Amino acid sequence: MSLGPARLLATVLTGRVVSKSDGGQFAATQFPGFAEHIDRVLHARQQPDTSPTSDRDELRRALELAQHCVDLGTTT
Repeated sequence: MSLGPARLLATVLTGRVVSKSDGGQFAATQFPGFAEHIDRVLHARQQPDTSPTSDRDELRRALELAQHCVDLGTTT
């Protein structure tokens, strides 16, 4: 949920299609308040053998990040 919108934002703003991980890193530079959340998501992506659980706060952060990505992507 967090990396898809971040990836689309990076594509809109840079004109380059990037990976979800690169999109997440790009979004972390655009929205530093979400850097810790994005780091956790990227870490979970790198550890496919683990089954991360998301609590309600993490899900809310993902939705907030998605909204920020949409807002910025549609104003440029």
